[in-house]
Amino acid sequence: MMGVAVYDVKERRIPNLFVGILLCLQIVKLIVLKDWDTYKDNISGCILLLILGYMIFYFRFLGAGDVKLLIAILVGVPVCSWTKFAVVSLSVAAVWSLVLMWKNHVFIERFLYLKNYIRYMYTFKVTEHYWTRNQSKKDTIPLSVPMILGYFCTMGGCSG
Repeated sequence: MMGVAVYDVKERRIPNLFVGILLCLQIVKLIVLKDWDTYKDNISGCILLLILGYMIFYFRFLGAGDVKLLIAILVGVPVCSWTKFAVVSLSVAAVWSLVLMWKNHVFIERFLYLKNYIRYMYTFKVTEHYWTRNQSKKDTIPLSVPMILGYFCTMGGCSG
């Protein structure tokens, strides 16, 4: 998993090969542990998440690699722990994003853009991609890092 995070930080993309290997390792883990209940719940949950994830990808809130990585990670996390995973991952991502926006002096600009985007969508009932201007690497965070931290904290790496 750490290889995926390092590659994502450097290249800002997540290769399908990495995701495929991680998915296979997660399935092997469930088979070795003979955790059939988790396996059945996770597969059905991941199918639903796949559909929701690609809707989120359509609006450019997440990249396709992030959606696939999220599903590959959650195959190995019991459904009852998905909330903890989401809270940890989203908290890390939110703090990192806020710090990055502050550091790059675009904090106010990004929140005004979001406010206007929501107002536009609500007023005209039109769906349109969220971020239309070109973003550089310095404007985005690699979401694999918060997701992997969330996985390790959820699976017993952190107390709580």
